[in-house]
Amino acid sequence: MYYLYFARCQDNSLYIGCTSVVPRQRMERHNNGTGAKWFLKHGQGFIVYTESYSTLIDARRRERQIKKWSRIKKRESNTRTQTIILEAWQTRPTVPTFEADEGGHTQ
Repeated sequence: MYYLYFARCQDNSLYIGCTSVVPRQRMERHNNGTGAKWFLKHGQGFIVYTESYSTLIDARRRERQIKKWSRIKKRESNTRTQTIILEAWQTRPTVPTFEADEGGHTQ
């Protein structure tokens, strides 16, 4: 399993990254100074949003998609994190759903 995650830093900046470990564990590395250099400049952080993917390629593709969003789009409201998370949630890849018949069998 691979994860895309958003982390809010002490200076209120937003970090977006991918990991193959549980995002909480990745944040421990960032906060201990052994993760991305971003956190050395922007301070410790905490996870505010995650998405899971079966392949690293899919997680990285999603990361690139979100990072390409314009700063204007990211700053549409005073609560940037909420705006970005809402946009990410609304544009997340959809998973097909199957309806079950009365016997519980999917069609």
